[in-house]
Amino acid sequence: MSRSKLNYDEVENKSIHYGDLLDNYGSILDVRKDWIPFITNGTIHRYKSQLFENVDMILVDTAENETIGKAVEVNGINNKYIVAGLYTIVARPIKKKVKYFMGNHINSHIYHKQLLHLMYGTKVSSISKSNFQRTIVSYPKNFNEQRKIGLFFKQIDNAITLHQHRFLIKIKKR
Repeated sequence: MSRSKLNYDEVENKSIHYGDLLDNYGSILDVRKDWIPFITNGTIHRYKSQLFENVDMILVDTAENETIGKAVEVNGINNKYIVAGLYTIVARPIKKKVKYFMGNHINSHIYHKQLLHLMYGTKVSSISKSNFQRTIVSYPKNFNEQRKIGLFFKQIDNAITLHQHRFLIKIKKR
């Protein structure tokens, strides 16, 4: 969905724009806290089959550099109607995963290396859904281990965000 069809006036459905995936969101998107634009004139019946569930992944499939494959794990849905826009692929884990784990894992260097030889294009690069499906996602089978890893990276992300916020406050005071 193009940016021109989105707005920040509260209506029924939200759409995650691929530009926001690249620039504004980390590995984890908390729908309750992060700004997500609404679809202008978007009604639930038009998007019912495309709605996100918690722990779904959104992957960027087109970009002008190697940010293809940037992934965001969606959490905090709780009766919110959210879809993905253009230049994205939505992935839902076949086997249950603990929140905060997959978003960090899919953005890891070890996973992203698999994508590099699957990309195509010259000025703008892309990757197909079938090529994403050819990748191997390794993960601990133990949910407790997934939880510990996910929470560890979430705490690091929170610390980085806090320091960035403090830094911005210092800059604004100058």
